[in-house]
Order: sequence, then structure tokens, then C-alpha cells
Amino acid sequence: MQVHFSLLAHIGFARSLLRVPSHNTCRFPGRWYVATIARKSGLTLSEVANTNLEKVRARWLNKCPDCRFLDQRFPIAERIPRTFVAQMSDFQEGDKRKTELLIDGKKAGDYLTDNAYTDDGYRFHDVFHLSYAVMLGWSPVLRANLRRKQKSDPTTDEVEDGGRGIAIEEGICALVFAYAQNHRYLDGVSVIDFSILRTCHEMAAHLEVSQRSLNDWEQAILCGYQVWRRVRENGGGFVSCDLTSRQLKYVGAAVQG
Repeated sequence: MQVHFSLLAHIGFARSLLRVPSHNTCRFPGRWYVATIARKSGLTLSEVANTNLEKVRARWLNKCPDCRFLDQRFPIAERIPRTFVAQMSDFQEGDKRKTELLIDGKKAGDYLTDNAYTDDGYRFHDVFHLSYAVMLGWSPVLRANLRRKQKSDPTTDEVEDGGRGIAIEEGICALVFAYAQNHRYLDGVSVIDFSILRTCHEMAAHLEVSQRSLNDWEQAILCGYQVWRRVRENGGGFVSCDLTSRQLKYVGAAVQG
């Protein structure tokens, strides 16, 4: 319901600009102001309204329930598994805490540390890659860890799964984490700042994930942090991943080292 009320609020505001009575022109320019700006920009009011509605849809409506998997055209061996269980284990090695990621019981990727002066839990950030895979159908990092790169198409392999794509995803994780640190790691947060969502979308604008809306990004981030907080609190755990139903769930604690 929150999404629908927000959408109606935006539409109502846009309509109010076009329906202010003429005697209120001096106090609130309304229709005259919008019409003047549109005319000077070479646009019609219809084009302005349609563009605004598209922005509202992108921000508040998600596209993923009706969207295809981005890797559907590739062989099964090159697709992100549609369902799997991830296990994250936290252990001490020397003076550092490290985490290990297992996917369906098999090691995936390298051991991770916080790469920070303080224990901030960033070593558990593989959860975010899992969330992007589940909620957006996209994660070049997870593909690399699972050795599921789309090599049957060299161009896709280079552009989508290459070093730049991996760096972009890691950059998005770091960007959002810095934001989350200033907002209680998104505990109790239901709306992400537009600027953060727009930046995530723009960073990946040349990749297939650009098909996803800002709202899709928001849901992926919120879902990822909901699970991340549980993983951090319990020092690891099992995470159920279902791309078909777009569900990422913390399902139990792991044995700590």
C-alpha cells in the first residue's frame, strides 16, 4: 500500500500544478509556470506529464515480478542458479576475523575480512551480492565466484561479467554501505534516498541490470540489509536464495570458528 499511496501523492502534486485557478497565479504559478517552462524547452504539457509519470513509475513501482531473467538465453551452466542455499561462516585467524562463503556446500570466492580499522561487519558483504542476484537477477561477482560466467557469448562475457562489471558491483556495495552506516544499517528504514538509488542505477547504466527500476534497487538493498543484520548478529548463518520468487531469507545460524 505504501507504494500506491506514494504514487498517488506524486500524481496528485503533478495534477495540482495544472489545475490551480487563475486567480492564484501570483501566489502559486501553477499551470502558467509549467506551460511556460515546457514551451521554452520545446516540449508539450503532455510530454512533460508523461516523462514525470515515467519517473514516478521507475521510483515507486518495481518491474521485476514481470521481468525475464537476464541470463535466460544462456545455457543452464552459465545461469545463476534459480534456487540455492548460501552458508556464511565467521572465524578467527591470527588477529583478524574472516568469513567463508559456501553455496550449496561448495566454497565460493575468497575469504573476506572487513578491510577496516574497526569491526564493521563488511566481511559479510557477500550477502549484498546474493541479494542483487535474487532481487535483480544480476551479480557479476556471484557469477565469478560460482564460475557461471556467460562465456558462450564473448561480448556479454566481457561487458557483463568482466572486471569492469565486477568493480561496479563492488563499488555499489561500498557506496550503499557508507550510506547505511549513517542510517543504523537501514534498521527500521523503508525508503532509501533518491540520490543513492539514482547513483546505483547510473553506475550500471550500460549493463543489462539497467532494465531494473529504482524501486527494484531499493527492494534489493533493503532486503539485503535485513538479512545482513541477522548474519552479522549471529556471526554467519544460512541464507535461502530463490530467484524465481525473489525471496532472500535468513534461515539459521552457522557454527562459529
